[in-house]
Amino acid sequence: MKADDAPIGSTREQRAGLLEQLTDSGHVMANGVGRGNIVHPRQRPGHPVAERFGLGQAICLVNAPARENMRAAHEGHVVVTPDEEDLESSAGRTQEYDRGRGTSRRNAHSAFIPRQMLNYTHHLCGSVRMVHIEAHDTTAVIRLEHGKANALDLELLGDLSDAIRRARESGARAAVLTGSGSIFSAGVDLFRVMAGAEPYASQFIPALTATFLELFEYPLPLVAAVNGHAIAGGCILACSCDYRVMAEGKGTIGVPELLVGVEFPTVALEIMRHSVPANELHALICTGQLCVAGQAHDRGLIDEVVPPERLHARALEIAARMARIPGDVFAATKQALRRDALERMHRDTTRDDVVRRWSHPDTRRRIQEYLEATIPRGQRS
Repeated sequence: MKADDAPIGSTREQRAGLLEQLTDSGHVMANGVGRGNIVHPRQRPGHPVAERFGLGQAICLVNAPARENMRAAHEGHVVVTPDEEDLESSAGRTQEYDRGRGTSRRNAHSAFIPRQMLNYTHHLCGSVRMVHIEAHDTTAVIRLEHGKANALDLELLGDLSDAIRRARESGARAAVLTGSGSIFSAGVDLFRVMAGAEPYASQFIPALTATFLELFEYPLPLVAAVNGHAIAGGCILACSCDYRVMAEGKGTIGVPELLVGVEFPTVALEIMRHSVPANELHALICTGQLCVAGQAHDRGLIDEVVPPERLHARALEIAARMARIPGDVFAATKQALRRDALERMHRDTTRDDVVRRWSHPDTRRRIQEYLEATIPRGQRS
């Protein structure tokens, strides 16, 4: 990690500087409590923080892991810690909490922490990027680096959308999309969906479909280097690309949305319809089967399987080969091949219905049951 990519709040000086920037800018007022600081938006209408996040929300700047006790005056906090894993584990955790009572409480970090406030703190003071771009000759490598699972949330989608734009503006002739570690992307962060309910879903679903659409409409050659698990939304990301290379191993790919109990947004469904052979599409969607690399290749989810140590080089080779095609010729051909799918995507009028159904109590119950059945208790956020 580069020095300028270090997590915000990772040293006492940085935390003090962050707090000073926030208070000096007039965006917040602060009080120090115990081992941390609680930063409250100024309680007046029209103030930028209050306007964006609502009165009474707070940013907690913590100079110890999130396990430290601190006072929490309101629900809706952001914890900035030296360790991103502490942040991840805190951000997804939910617990019954007395809304707005302003009472001290031990382990108050367990209350729901909406990460969009962290994103705003990042905007004010700089942040760790969740998506990195690396230049390789004429190819831009777009790498997801968001925790262990590259789970899709509002912040990752925002960074990915920005990276797509930057890759286009960089002069690169092609791009490779890949993950980090052993996971390409584990799909939607369901803990965030559960914790945020309808207010979060109303922001997240449009952002999700917009990012899928940006990838699908990307005019230059786009290769997916699937380094491990690509599940649900992670599979859709890969299928948005023009060519998919997957590493051999234990990684799986597939779309278990129906098993989770949620429906596909139209854009996601159209990407699958375009990318997967017609004779496999129905079975893959309706059974939710996850396939290892060889099975995925046989069923048309993946174009090529390579040893893990060859994944990066092979993806770059394919991207470079496609980059030799004149850009306008490639873009026009890609647009023609995807025209029918794009027309159906742009005609879609079901977005509000999808948000409502993702937020319905029955859907939330099904998601909770799926999480309890598939994720060991000790690994839950």
